[in-house]
Amino acid sequence: MKSNRKDIQGIVKWYNIKQGYGFIEGKNGKDIFFHKSQIPFWSIFLNKGDKVEYIEENSRRGLIATNLKLLNKQ
Repeated sequence: MKSNRKDIQGIVKWYNIKQGYGFIEGKNGKDIFFHKSQIPFWSIFLNKGDKVEYIEENSRRGLIATNLKLLNKQ
């Protein structure tokens, strides 16, 4: 995967802990996929509206968010 290597802020749009993935509303309103493996253990219970910082990476299926960091809890 190739990284843009710049931290980007976004808002958790949807996250399902049982399915293990979710989406962030990123810059320009685009949806960015993330997998639970990219969430630190202490913030695994992300909720809609939580503000996060992440690194945008290109994958075979499109953009994904890696290295998620919770910025605030709604």
